[in-house]
Amino acid sequence: MKQNFSSTYNNVLNNMYIEESVVNVNRSTLDPNVFEINDNPGPPRLLPVIKYQIIDGIKEIGGAVPVQDIFIVGSILTAKYTDNCDIDISVVVDETDISRIDFEDLLVIIKRVNGKLASGTTHPINFHIVKDSFDFNKADGVYDVPNDKWLKVPTNNDIDVQKYIQRFDSTMDEIIHSAEELRRTIIDIEEIKKLPHKTLIELRDLIEQKLEQVTSNIMTLTTIYKSVRDLRKLSFDRYMTPNEIMIIGNKNNLPENILYKLLQKYYYTEFIDTLNSIVSKKGSISTKDINKIKEAGKKLWK
Repeated sequence: MKQNFSSTYNNVLNNMYIEESVVNVNRSTLDPNVFEINDNPGPPRLLPVIKYQIIDGIKEIGGAVPVQDIFIVGSILTAKYTDNCDIDISVVVDETDISRIDFEDLLVIIKRVNGKLASGTTHPINFHIVKDSFDFNKADGVYDVPNDKWLKVPTNNDIDVQKYIQRFDSTMDEIIHSAEELRRTIIDIEEIKKLPHKTLIELRDLIEQKLEQVTSNIMTLTTIYKSVRDLRKLSFDRYMTPNEIMIIGNKNNLPENILYKLLQKYYYTEFIDTLNSIVSKKGSISTKDINKIKEAGKKLWK
């Protein structure tokens, strides 16, 4: 029997640890470990020690390509932040400047500076390259780092997540079904591997069938995830009608984005990305990959 997503996760949605997303629970203020929270009028300012950390990272990026603007975006600018959410830095550069260097070299620099925790917090600072122009419509809030200035203050839009969960039952059911089938197949393979060597030789075809099933499950999960991700991108790129703006508020509240964020929240995006990297190296799965898959599924299957 197929598992109904909304009935299974209705209560979990409000009680479990939530990853960074628009479906996070509101807190009373911004994170006081990131912003100066006081009784003074005006919006909070970024703590100087964190600002200097960001500027240090920008110096490395700026050594390869001129930087035009530095903005903080994401849930850290809202009262929906989580203890471990990223401090997302949009680094705006001119695309013509990138042409004079290998873009792969720039990505190496980004990878090197990303992931360092902001001083006194558990928030990783992550830099993202934005070529040419920054789209303010795609961000709930925007903070200008060099000038310590809010360019866009987030509004408090509480989302009726249950409405979106019900709408996307079929997608989530398919993902849950494939992931659970994958887990069961891995258990079968591990049981078979415990048999005597002679028996294993006789069961070689069965093992191959099980490994093919694992590969098939992974490809199904990857296909669904890619579809969700592509639809999310299309929804962000398309024009919102005045009626949609009135009802939804902004693009972060679009159904396609909510579904993607729910996949993040329940660890499916992290899980599927890891599975895809395992398969993409050789196009199939061997018994040597089983432990890697189990490790990838720890959060999902705990």
